[in-house]
Amino acid sequence: MQIDLKDLCFGYKDEFCLKDISLQISQGESIAIMGLNGSGKTTLLNLLAGLIKPSSGEVLSDGMSIHKDKKAIREYWAKIGYLLQLSERMVFSSTVKKEIEYSLKARNFKKDIRQDLISKAINLAGVDSKHMERHPMTLSGGELRKVEIASVLSYNPELILFDEPLAGLDLDSRMNFYRLLDEIKGKCSVVMVTHDASSALRMNRLIVLENGRIKYDGDSSVILNNDIYCEIGIEINELISINAILKARGIDYEDSLREVLNEI
Repeated sequence: MQIDLKDLCFGYKDEFCLKDISLQISQGESIAIMGLNGSGKTTLLNLLAGLIKPSSGEVLSDGMSIHKDKKAIREYWAKIGYLLQLSERMVFSSTVKKEIEYSLKARNFKKDIRQDLISKAINLAGVDSKHMERHPMTLSGGELRKVEIASVLSYNPELILFDEPLAGLDLDSRMNFYRLLDEIKGKCSVVMVTHDASSALRMNRLIVLENGRIKYDGDSSVILNNDIYCEIGIEINELISINAILKARGIDYEDSLREVLNEI
């Protein structure tokens, strides 16, 4: 599935939070979206998810407007997964098993194949099978995030959208998410809004928003260039600061960092 955003604008009356957004997302691409608070990141994700309609411009899936009619948007929704930032907003069912199965029922998967799909999804997402009869809200934040991801992975979406997937997670849960991200990249398209430089580096492409417009669209390795990183308007974090200090001392940090990230 190829997604095209053409001359997209979104706003209320004369106040636009996204302006003149045009980009293409190819099948299997992994993209990080970064920018300061209020730059339009989540709004862009909601437009990609088809949850809101653009004020002008189009969102196309394989050349067809996703808002052409009710059938078009339903078919589009069946192909994508969207994980919100706050876990509790995603819970619909009384047990972990029912929560994951909900996604399959909603997409009319037959009962005789649902269990196999659930088993594959929980293995990939790292959900403990002992939790299957527990209420999702009794799980830790990290475990609940795994259940949400398993719910999406169960129906093999062509596009997965993440909105700040590391919010509220401890270090172990973050490491688990990095491993999962590496596992699913290439199998489907992934678009992730994040403030986390380590997550963004795992993606092939970086889009930076500023005041509702695209300021940068290119290789994610730009994050390791301290001067450019500052120029495109991203907040400095520990990773970037360490990189700048080591480079100033003549130490090639970029290759070592990538090796570490690949081993996590």
